Amino acid sequence: MIYIETPYKIPYEIFALEYWLATEKCFEDDVFLLWNTYPTMVIGKFQNPYEEVNMDYVRRHNIVISRRLSGGGTMYIDHGGLQFTFITKDVKEGISFDRFVQPVVDALRKLGTEDVSFSGRNDILVCGKKVSGNSQYKKGDYTVHHGTLLFNTDLEQVLHSTTVDEHKITSKSIKSVRERVTNISEHMSQEMTIEEFKSALIREIVGDGEIYVLTEDDLAAIQKLSDEWLSTKEFIYGSTPKFEINKTGYFKGGKVTAGLTVDHAKIKDVFISGDFFGTITVEELRETLVGLDYDKEAVKKALQNMKGEIMNVSKEELLLVEGRVERKEKELLELFF
Repeated sequence: MIYIETPYKIPYEIFALEYWLATEKCFEDDVFLLWNTYPTMVIGKFQNPYEEVNMDYVRRHNIVISRRLSGGGTMYIDHGGLQFTFITKDVKEGISFDRFVQPVVDALRKLGTEDVSFSGRNDILVCGKKVSGNSQYKKGDYTVHHGTLLFNTDLEQVLHSTTVDEHKITSKSIKSVRERVTNISEHMSQEMTIEEFKSALIREIVGDGEIYVLTEDDLAAIQKLSDEWLSTKEFIYGSTPKFEINKTGYFKGGKVTAGLTVDHAKIKDVFISGDFFGTITVEELRETLVGLDYDKEAVKKALQNMKGEIMNVSKEELLLVEGRVERKEKELLELFF
């Protein structure tokens, strides 16, 4: 087993490292990585970020959005948790989790974590609650397997970041998350800092294996993959499949229903209807919005320059300026996001 200490704190670069190890470096021995990051939402290869992530909350809290090369669901990760990666030469076909999850389960048990088990498709449980999700992909003769370890992760951030409609977030919802998810640190026989936990896991899994130190050439190649591919807006959002958004809001000026068709993160069509009065037209909306990136700031700027109006829905309301209007359930811009 080879252990590589990663200098990175953003998943784009970690995923670039994983890919580089599986396609360029290609060690004959198994490789193990153990890393943590700034607060990040990681979406699966086939997921739509607009359906999985609370975009407003994530942007307000400076949470990174990243897409990985493996399938599976969306995960919130932060500096209170660890992520592990196994990269192994494996010519077998298909996806298999047991080989990679079991060493982690065994290590957690040895470190005094109570009631650890591997369950379902891809989860590690502690006392029946999830502490780890796992995913993997194949590249040539190599398998890349990565998983999360909730050690002292902010569980309320897990909820707020992955719930699209913040109006649905209640104390009951937070309680529900805490009933399904837990932190490993709460179930250990001895207290550890995350750095102590990391060192202990490396010791248990790698043993007296080799340590490989990334060279300057290695780092340059990995950074190039990150900068030119995995961190790009095109990779993170551009592969999003076609989807539609239809929402209704109630304003002082009347009921407004708006809809968008988005394909590969570009606005392809738009409509608006309702019982309001105004000079705004569907044609003007299409002329203003079609072709733009599906990005809140881009749409906000475009709407600001639009000539058409809706009676009793001011430009301030249109642009989500703070303030409340009688019977208003949503700001107009929110109908598009």
